[in-house]
Amino acid sequence: MIKFSSESPLRHKLAFAAVCIALNIAGRGIALNFELPFWLDTIGTCLSACILGPVYGGITGLVSNLAVGVFDLLSMLYFTVNIGIGIIVGFASRRKMCTDIFNTLCLSIITGCFAVICSTPLNCIFNEGLTGNKWGDALFYMLENYSISIPLRSVCGQAFIDIPDKVVTLVIVFFILKFMKNQGLVSITEKSVD
Repeated sequence: MIKFSSESPLRHKLAFAAVCIALNIAGRGIALNFELPFWLDTIGTCLSACILGPVYGGITGLVSNLAVGVFDLLSMLYFTVNIGIGIIVGFASRRKMCTDIFNTLCLSIITGCFAVICSTPLNCIFNEGLTGNKWGDALFYMLENYSISIPLRSVCGQAFIDIPDKVVTLVIVFFILKFMKNQGLVSITEKSVD
């Protein structure tokens, strides 16, 4: 049985990161197919970041976006958001922010706000302010009736999706980690980062 941790051999880390990349792609596919008000495309990034650390979290996020970008060029442009989430969650995990549900929820709000801040300029530059999600775009168009500027509508539309998405994502990751710990599949070193 393989026990994953930040001290695992490189081949184990790469194999786990590959599974996490597939999880990101599958989550995005499910969200798009069922037109969910979430992205679900950072579950693997966050899981990789919690178990392997911020570097692997960032790499998982980068490769996920590049892989999706083969079929959807616009998605590739958001790689910085996914990298940043991996780094934030990786460092937060080292500070024990993923060990209980309250801290996990706090971290989800932080990552959701980060995603909104990073995604909104990309939305405005490359997608006329639209989020690319049916639900966020519906809010964007609804706010047009109130003569609200495109950047502010884009912020609102992105927040409408990203903040709940990161809550759902990190709660899922919290329970996956709990399951993996109970099964003896993961060993997370709770080192503080100084």
